Amino acid sequence: MLRRIRAACAGLFLLLASGAGQAAGLSVTPISLEFAPAVPVQALWLSNTGEQKLDAQLRAFAWTQGPAGDQLAPSRELVLSPPMVSLQPGQRQLVRVVRAGPAGTAEQAWRILVDELPVAKPQQGLNFVMQFSIPVFADTPAGAVPQTAWALQREAGRPVLVTRNNGGRRAKITELGLLDAQGRSLQQRAGLLGYVLPGAERRWPLDLEDKTNNAVEIQAQINGEAIRQKLSADSGAR
Repeated sequence: MLRRIRAACAGLFLLLASGAGQAAGLSVTPISLEFAPAVPVQALWLSNTGEQKLDAQLRAFAWTQGPAGDQLAPSRELVLSPPMVSLQPGQRQLVRVVRAGPAGTAEQAWRILVDELPVAKPQQGLNFVMQFSIPVFADTPAGAVPQTAWALQREAGRPVLVTRNNGGRRAKITELGLLDAQGRSLQQRAGLLGYVLPGAERRWPLDLEDKTNNAVEIQAQINGEAIRQKLSADSGAR
């Protein structure tokens, strides 16, 4: 049976939460890229840590966020060289990521999808085909920081945590916790929850039905820094 395991966009980067995206055969490092001013080239490394030859393809997408969550659109602003890779066991390949589009005045975001291609004659049993999603950023204004605001709402009767980023820099949210008025934990989510891009809003469904009314604060790591913020009294429903 052929099964695709995906390191999904935004809040589902299970494979990318460690030091390198890694599968049984394919590994990708680093797990994110950022273009410094006047440096139009970055390096992405693909490695084959397995025992069989593998093939992979790379594609670049502009990354935005809207009411439906993450939106990816094919982009020519990043040039990937080479866009196709064949790796023998133990082999490592450099892929150059070239910024081809013009510089902007606000932070821009892309994702590079790295797909391991199915083998022509798969072995019997379970064959895993990996996809990695690498976030890429550029043009972050000097001194820009994320400015997050949090609220609890309800959608179809379920509690939803709403996060708005009013700052000029993305917010990478990890180690989220909901607290009551006494600072007691109501829910914890270890690891990466997801990104909120500048000017965007993300919505996170919660498994907290009987305790939602008691939640008054969140604590989390944003871009590696610990924060603790009040939840707003936003009671909007959808």
